Amino acid sequence: MWMLFLWLILLICLNISYGIQMICPYEIHEQSKQVIIRCENVKFADNEPLKYQEPSRAFQDYQKALEIVNTTIPVLKFTNNTFTAFANFTVLNVSHAGLERIEPDAFFDMRKIEILYLTYNNISSVDSSYFDSLEVLKNLDLSNNLITNIDQNAFSKVKLLTTLNLSSNSLKLLGSFSSYGLYSVKVMDLSSNGLSSIDLGHINESLEVLTLIHNQINTVLGRGNSTSSSLSNLSLNANNIGHLQGDCFDNLDNLKHLDLSFNNLDSLPEDLFSSLNRIRYLNLSGNAIEELPSGIFDSSFYLQSLDVSKNALSDLKCDAGTWHNLYELNIQHNLISHIDVQGIVENATHLKYVALDGNNFDCDYLLEVIKLFSDNDVTVRKGNSIDAVNVDGNICYEKVKISSNYKSSILVTVLTILVVVIVILVVPWIVKYYKYIKAKRTRGEQLELL
Repeated sequence: MWMLFLWLILLICLNISYGIQMICPYEIHEQSKQVIIRCENVKFADNEPLKYQEPSRAFQDYQKALEIVNTTIPVLKFTNNTFTAFANFTVLNVSHAGLERIEPDAFFDMRKIEILYLTYNNISSVDSSYFDSLEVLKNLDLSNNLITNIDQNAFSKVKLLTTLNLSSNSLKLLGSFSSYGLYSVKVMDLSSNGLSSIDLGHINESLEVLTLIHNQINTVLGRGNSTSSSLSNLSLNANNIGHLQGDCFDNLDNLKHLDLSFNNLDSLPEDLFSSLNRIRYLNLSGNAIEELPSGIFDSSFYLQSLDVSKNALSDLKCDAGTWHNLYELNIQHNLISHIDVQGIVENATHLKYVALDGNNFDCDYLLEVIKLFSDNDVTVRKGNSIDAVNVDGNICYEKVKISSNYKSSILVTVLTILVVVIVILVVPWIVKYYKYIKAKRTRGEQLELL
């Protein structure tokens, strides 16, 4: 009797525990207008629909999101009624779940998903059948996985996809974007992979933002005779680019933001930016560039911000381009000792800020430079070299000035050395001469006695 009673209590406890695991609590985010159902450490069972706690009131205009996190599900495979209660949800987050692959029709009951997060899993390949059910998907995040391969037409059924994040994976090669079915993507992040080259002729015409930070890219191929691109933001910083062909940015007519910082560039072709007549922000910092070719920015009429800091420039020529709209110029941490202030302010009539710290300016000359910029309504930003000789935090070098007292002490020292030299050289000669005269007199006296 007692044993039967104990078994009954155990079964009740297991049922309660199971029920708690399967019913997910909700969170209300008023600011972002979201109702988030968070299922953590959930155990899925066959033919058991996933349930959630109903909010206390209706949130008609709120976006509904389902989060399945910290749950081990190597294969995303759900039965037909697993997501029945979430048919109207538009956001799904399956992260930190050890996910390795996705079964076909895994999202069949959630075909209204517009945003899908599959981050921090173990997915190694993107198969062509993974997202076939998600015809209204707009934002897909596959970052922080182990992806090495993407099947052809993997995204062909996702015709409304506009944002794709593939950062922090293991991609080595990248084919034509159209071969993957990426016809409508506008924002794509491929940073922190293992790419060694990028062919800008392979990007789709709709792409507007392409991020390629922290790869191993050493080759950038241009678009050649391709049609104009919609690309407006290209980030190639923190790669291994040592050389660029003059035509590699051809047909990027709409490019406004280009980041080439922290590569291995030591020179630039003078026609490198000739096609970028809409460029506004250009970052060339952290390279080894020794010179900006004359006229390199002649086509960059709308350039507003130029950063050439942390290079090896020894001079800044005002004929580098027509900087009529340049607003901010950063030349920090170079080898510059002279700058044509008047030429720059006459050329860059909209210039408002200049950063000069970390160069080879003499302090008196730097004061003159700052005054000249100030007289033309240009602010020299304060530097960070406060522990060294500086002007407003901008490091500089003082000329050695010899005072009159210092000059007198040098003269005395020279005279003293001269006297010592005379004594050392003359006194022995005088002594020797004296001995010679004395010896001569002694011999004379001896001859008289004889």
